[in-house]
Amino acid sequence: AFPNISDLKSVEVKINSFSALLEREEKSENNIVYSINGENSSEELFKSTYQSIMGLSVDGVLSGSFNKSKPFATILYTMENGSTEKIELCDYDQFSAAVILNGKAQFYIKKTKITELEYVLEKL
Repeated sequence: AFPNISDLKSVEVKINSFSALLEREEKSENNIVYSINGENSSEELFKSTYQSIMGLSVDGVLSGSFNKSKPFATILYTMENGSTEKIELCDYDQFSAAVILNGKAQFYIKKTKITELEYVLEKL
């Protein structure tokens, strides 16, 4: 489950050697400042980028074991209340990555989705 954007303080995405940081600061009810990689961002760009991250839906349930190697991608959510949620992606097979949520691996995702997200983030 992805955090609601109104509960989000930041989300940091690292894929291979690339990283992106999306930050949301609520100064008051009607004054919310959005930034991407330290630069001010429009609300529209911020939300569309966040939607791309949320688009990483799982493709299936893991069966059997896999090499829980060093993750090639991580997504770290930090909430307004200070709590965090960490998603790690490790190689599962040639076409899929194991999704490890807060240390537990149950699902996999197609690597093409991760490549698409990396492409979106690199264009920022």
